[in-house]
Amino acid sequence: MPQAFSLTLKNDKNKAMTQNQFLKRLLLLFCGCCLYLISFAQTVGGKVTDENDAPLAGVSVQVMNTAKGTTTNEKGEFTLQAQQGATLEFTFIGYVTVTQKVTGSYLTVKMSKSADNVLSDVVVVGYATQKKVSLSGSVSVIGRKSLENRPVTNAIQALQGLSPGLVVTRSSGQPGYEGWNINIRGVSSLNGTNNPLLMVDGVEYANLTLINPDDIESVSVLKDASAAAIYGAKASNGVMLITTKNGKAGKVTVNYTGMFQNKSPLSLPKTVPFNISATLQNLANKNNGGAPSWSDAQIAMFKDPNTTFLPTDPANTFYYSEMDYVSMTVKKNIGAVSHNINLTGGNENTRYFIGLGYNDNSGMLKVGPDRNKRYNARINLTTKFNNIFSLDSRLSFTQNKVEAAAGSLDGDYGLLYNIYNLRPITPVFVPGDESKYLSGVNTYATLKDGGFNNTTQNVLDAVFTFKADNLVKGLQLSANYSPHLEQSVQDMFFKTVPMYSFVKASGTFVQNAWVNRSNSLNKYRISQSSYTSNFLADYGTSFGEHHLRLLGGVQYQGYNFNRMNASLTNLINNNLATLNYTTNATLPVTSISDDLQANAWQSFFGRINYDYKNKYYVEATLRNDASSRLAPGNRAQTFPAFSVAWRMSQEKWMEKIKFINELKVRASWGKLGNAQLGQLYQNNYPSIATLVNGVYPFNNAASTFIYQRALPSEALGWETVTTTNIGIDFSLFQSRLSGSFDVYERVNDNMLIPVNLPAVLGVIPSTSNAAAMKTKGWDLDLNWRDKIGKVSYSVGFNLSDNKNEITKYLGNVVYSEGVNQALPGMPINSIFGYRSTGYFQSADEVTQSAKQFGATNQGPGDIKYQDVNGDGVINGGTGTPANHGDLVYLGNTAPRYNFGINLGAQWNGFDLSVFFQGTGKRNIILYPYQVIPFGQSWRYPLDNYIDNYWTEGNRNARFPRPIAGGGTNMRINSAFVQDGAYLRLKNVQLGYSIPAELLSKYKIQKLRVFFSGQDLFTITKMWYKYFDPESPNNVSYAYPYFSTYAFGVNVTF
Repeated sequence: MPQAFSLTLKNDKNKAMTQNQFLKRLLLLFCGCCLYLISFAQTVGGKVTDENDAPLAGVSVQVMNTAKGTTTNEKGEFTLQAQQGATLEFTFIGYVTVTQKVTGSYLTVKMSKSADNVLSDVVVVGYATQKKVSLSGSVSVIGRKSLENRPVTNAIQALQGLSPGLVVTRSSGQPGYEGWNINIRGVSSLNGTNNPLLMVDGVEYANLTLINPDDIESVSVLKDASAAAIYGAKASNGVMLITTKNGKAGKVTVNYTGMFQNKSPLSLPKTVPFNISATLQNLANKNNGGAPSWSDAQIAMFKDPNTTFLPTDPANTFYYSEMDYVSMTVKKNIGAVSHNINLTGGNENTRYFIGLGYNDNSGMLKVGPDRNKRYNARINLTTKFNNIFSLDSRLSFTQNKVEAAAGSLDGDYGLLYNIYNLRPITPVFVPGDESKYLSGVNTYATLKDGGFNNTTQNVLDAVFTFKADNLVKGLQLSANYSPHLEQSVQDMFFKTVPMYSFVKASGTFVQNAWVNRSNSLNKYRISQSSYTSNFLADYGTSFGEHHLRLLGGVQYQGYNFNRMNASLTNLINNNLATLNYTTNATLPVTSISDDLQANAWQSFFGRINYDYKNKYYVEATLRNDASSRLAPGNRAQTFPAFSVAWRMSQEKWMEKIKFINELKVRASWGKLGNAQLGQLYQNNYPSIATLVNGVYPFNNAASTFIYQRALPSEALGWETVTTTNIGIDFSLFQSRLSGSFDVYERVNDNMLIPVNLPAVLGVIPSTSNAAAMKTKGWDLDLNWRDKIGKVSYSVGFNLSDNKNEITKYLGNVVYSEGVNQALPGMPINSIFGYRSTGYFQSADEVTQSAKQFGATNQGPGDIKYQDVNGDGVINGGTGTPANHGDLVYLGNTAPRYNFGINLGAQWNGFDLSVFFQGTGKRNIILYPYQVIPFGQSWRYPLDNYIDNYWTEGNRNARFPRPIAGGGTNMRINSAFVQDGAYLRLKNVQLGYSIPAELLSKYKIQKLRVFFSGQDLFTITKMWYKYFDPESPNNVSYAYPYFSTYAFGVNVTF
């Protein structure tokens, strides 16, 4: 261990001891205050009903301008402590908010459903809740109804397209390895994940795919700096606040939801009969001046279904059967199930929610492991000890199991590549003996008997919040502690599988090859633990028409990561995944390794909310963050934010404009820091010199050495992200039309990049704050709700866009073919390539045109590129800003004009929802070696290539002529950079609720049956049908996504 690192750990340990002593003293002081102070408020009770005098359960009852509140029980009744003359606020989704002064000990409140005003909804914000009408920052809310009863595998998938500015993407359809990613308003940095801060029940959470969607009550998306500033350093990419369901006072209620699903792969490639492929390969060879690979007699035998195995074949091919590897290994219909059950109940002092979930998500493979199972358990318990003290406890456990084949499925040279691209003539088994595998395309043997890659995650989370309400009028104190423990066990076992080949001389099949000639076992054991401690004081007061709320707090966070890896080869037992038995005489130095990572954060923060007459709003936030990931001397920095709002609709001069119910304009400015240099288990020590080990051959033996790989970044400091936002919220036509519109600008003027140093340095350069980026964008959200006769209906639409630009980059600038991450004056991930002007139509045209990349095998049917700089040759120049030859900008990979359309209707117990989601513009590079056959001799065409390539009679074909090696057609060019815009029917749900009078005698409160479909059809501008528009850029042989049909039932007892 380096001396500097040892000293750092020692200092961190001393600092941790000091912080622990401080926390203990602070906790003792807090408890002492709680025991000393008493409340002088009286108990107030009441009942809340609707227009028909039916009791309303779950109504939020809040003492205005304080943090004190409760909810009504199943009889609509409530009790809480409040002073005479205090104002109570009653809020319930779908009902008009009611305010009523306390004038006695019992209140009767009636709530109206006639005006559905979404601006009166209660929104979860940083460490508090607010009415949406009082927000001065940019916040979107996603309710639980948008997430319920959808055949999705996790919560992230359910969020796709539901909020403007929220972009959800995925990289694969493989169960457990979907690669889900969340982004709010584009990227803010060249570093890290650019993911938003995820908060579950007020505490940071790392992986939202592990949360059960059925446990979620609401999701708040904090998009601008003023809304996110209270969360500080980790919030520069926005914040998502996930609130899980609470218990409700009253008798025990049991709810069950079950779904039974059928999935079908989307965009599953279709192969071509090999006699056609063989003919095309001969043509490709000819076009490159080569000899045919197959004779006419062989092609005839490939076409003849009666010719399968020819042991005396003079060409030594032997096998002429047409094998369909896809149908042998891939299922077109896959079953999946999910079950969720929850219990709620309690009384005025104790309320609980218990949720249990099970999701079984099978993959498309017929053979081998391909499955993801998730088990969820949650208990949320709220206990009021008396009128002052309460404890909210939330515990959750998740077990996530992923079963996969050993080795990679998708990607170039992965297992899917084998079944789509290699010549389909070799049988899987030795003819007449299915106990022996035939050497050739070994995918089936690898999947079935070649081993496994199994991972089990066990995650335990807890959130304990102790509150003291109304110690003095309007004051709430709270202490919060949240531990997190995660254990991950991964075993990757590559088993040896013998393979047989035909020997012509003996006429027998001989075992002379293997899948995984030397078997091997890799075991990974990962332990992650973290904790968060918050201490908060929340005070609200009013004087006349002035309302003031103050929030102050301190936060401590710690994180530890420990990964242990052990591996062995040449195991004695090919069926037992244990490291105990090996034939290796000595262990390689890389057989055992570990990785230890740790970081800590300390924060102080405060917020002031002020409003006058519920008309003019001001909010100011200040937060000081310190992170151990940065260099000493630069670890702490203060970040401010400020926002204002004006409810114009409350002005007297607006009263004459009858169609406007609510109109609010708002503006915000804020500065946030970014020290997220990757995942929490990455890049924790860049400011100090660290050593790594390596292996080099010496004297016919592997020798180890230890060296310094990178220079320390001794001045490493915060990236600073400044955001300005202007927005408007409105509700029109008796609140039938509501919406919001925001425009924003985000500037990161201190981005971290590697310093530009000479290559002879010999180590990785240090990192410096030497780049800047600007992002501009806008969000639009519109909703219409109305009723025609007995039919209630709703229409929702959201649309967002943003565009970024690198405004400064002091690192090494290189223009290259493909994706360029950072070029000054260009967007992040800009695509540069060559501009196609069509195909060469004659040999004379080839001769008279600019020479392309020095190639000598060009001919009619090859792609012709534009000579942009007019120098008579096509190339990328020197790759510098001054000379990048004929490379031109072809777009960038960021999705733009992201939208969602949500339609809903209810009538006589029937309910229907239809949800569309899509992207208006996105550039995607087609992976040329999958799209164009014979770039290498063993890469054969898919069906969309047939009759669609250039010939004398098909000069405007989609694909260039076949040529062995691909010629110059494999370059990144405008013809093969697609517009990935699409519209997808994301979800359809049709349900019917059985009338209550038919259920009452069975003691069933609610019974609903439903059909739900996910990803049912897609309209896209992409002409290459085997790349899904949601796929990552330049992806190859991807594991497809699924279209899902599900039938389900909701039962409440």
